[in-house]
Amino acid sequence: PKPIDVYDPKTLLGHVCFHPDVHKALNEVMAWGFVDVFRKHCNKSGEYTFWDYRMRNTFDRNLGWRLDHIMATAPLAQKSTACYIDIKPRAAERPSDHTPIVAE
Repeated sequence: PKPIDVYDPKTLLGHVCFHPDVHKALNEVMAWGFVDVFRKHCNKSGEYTFWDYRMRNTFDRNLGWRLDHIMATAPLAQKSTACYIDIKPRAAERPSDHTPIVAE
């Protein structure tokens, strides 16, 4: 993820999921011509697909990460009309720590 995709990029830098090596790998994939479809449609922070259960009330406090992505080639991304994070499943009684991201 990029800094906009985590709740506290300064503190989390170096974490296994927010490590410079991960940033480099993601940038290499993007250099192949892929487009982050979610960011094509939404450029605001605070939009996450994962909330860690090892910390208390992360979902309620929106201390999340956008770990899940939809990447597409530029021509396919251009045809995308919307992309959103569906938080309803994460608000269920016994949810996963991830929630779906949907592209249209």
